[in-house]
Amino acid sequence: VQRQKVHDMEAELKRFRTDVSNCVQYIQDPQKLKTKIVELNKKYVQSEQAVEAAGMDVDIQKEYARQRDHLERSVASFRKKLAKDQQIHRADNVRIMQENVSLIKEINDLRLNSK
Repeated sequence: VQRQKVHDMEAELKRFRTDVSNCVQYIQDPQKLKTKIVELNKKYVQSEQAVEAAGMDVDIQKEYARQRDHLERSVASFRKKLAKDQQIHRADNVRIMQENVSLIKEINDLRLNSK
């Protein structure tokens, strides 16, 4: 029985190593790498958590899921807000640069006129 457990764990570790080494090929493409890592997380980590969670109380599982959903929504909201703020700042910077260009032109015109 003990040998079988050790053998199963070694096989699982070997599969995990193989999957991780397969992810390395996406090191130059962050989006694909992230996707593959999330898949590994679901395959190995969450499956273990499901086995451990089977012994947990149903109410605890529901509360955990509720909090996780809330945090995921919060993160999505913050990302949207960040993107909106970045767009606003970009627009402000463009406007300020255009004003600076027009002011520099005006200064140059005044210099030419004063000569």
